[in-house]
Amino acid sequence: MNRRAVLGGLCAALLVATACASAGGGIRVSRAGGGESPTAGHPWTLKLAVRPASFHGVVRVSAAGPARILVRAAGGRGKYRARLVFPRPGRWRLTARAGASRSRLGSVRVLARAPLVLDQPTGIDVQPNGSLLVVEFGLRRLVRVLPASGRVVQVASLVKPWGVARAPSGSIFVSDQNNLRRIDPGHPPVTVASVDPAFEIGPVAVTPAGDVVYSTEYALYLLPGGKGLPRRLAAGTTLSGPHGIAVASDGALLVSDTGSNRILRVDGGKVAIFATLGSPRGIDVARDGTVYVASGDEHHIVRFSASGGRLGFVGPRFGDTYALSVATDGTVYAVDLGGTGIIRRIAPDGTASVVPGP
Repeated sequence: MNRRAVLGGLCAALLVATACASAGGGIRVSRAGGGESPTAGHPWTLKLAVRPASFHGVVRVSAAGPARILVRAAGGRGKYRARLVFPRPGRWRLTARAGASRSRLGSVRVLARAPLVLDQPTGIDVQPNGSLLVVEFGLRRLVRVLPASGRVVQVASLVKPWGVARAPSGSIFVSDQNNLRRIDPGHPPVTVASVDPAFEIGPVAVTPAGDVVYSTEYALYLLPGGKGLPRRLAAGTTLSGPHGIAVASDGALLVSDTGSNRILRVDGGKVAIFATLGSPRGIDVARDGTVYVASGDEHHIVRFSASGGRLGFVGPRFGDTYALSVATDGTVYAVDLGGTGIIRRIAPDGTASVVPGP
């Protein structure tokens, strides 16, 4: 082989190698900074240095941890930025791919978001779209909470609100001092029932037929269709500061008779003890008929069968268990007033978390 052929072969090989390097075979990606520690659910920018700076291809960053995410970095001339939103807290491993090269970028500890703190939340109701209607007693208002983002939107300003329930029609009923008020989208609250000013209305519930059930400290009432004249239920039974009302799977009413440490079952004119429990408060019924009750004495959410048999606890120990509501998928949202007004979320598998702040 002559010298010219050898030199030509070497030049060709050099061109191929250079082309391979340009395609990404020798690209190096390293971290150039990422600001403060990332928080789950919040955007976090990762700064990258890419060498050689002449590389102008695509850089992708993957993060593996409690889940896996993949984003495309933006930039050029050796400087790139990747915007990541980590869905969960924990340790995440970072990797970058540029051309055919893969670079490890170490790991990062993602912090949990601080919980959403409300001012004395006393009533809660899960909506069909997954949002939460919450009475914020301390600020005298009804708000809508988006549990994924922690966003809070005021629905109405009230005088002294306490309980809340949404009707199948979409109307919202709120107890407000000695009045029962209806709130329709785009309209101010309207009073639909009242009791003697010496008393106050507490818990509120709505049946599938749209009847509204509410109670004072001693008596239980039903407002047919949410309008007209209310009629008293369980007239022969004196209640003791009830904190919760729910509709059982068979249509009967379940009332947390808090001061008497019992849960009553009201079915037409019949009143019976469904279960006994220390200081029962918020109560709701899941789609399968299971009953969930907040126990003030036990600082837990207690679970009962549809017939009243005790099935145990769900979720963690609370500081001060109060109101609760069960979503259609079985997730329990419960207000904990122990020190701060937070909303705990208990998944159907028992996993507990806290509704985060924005």
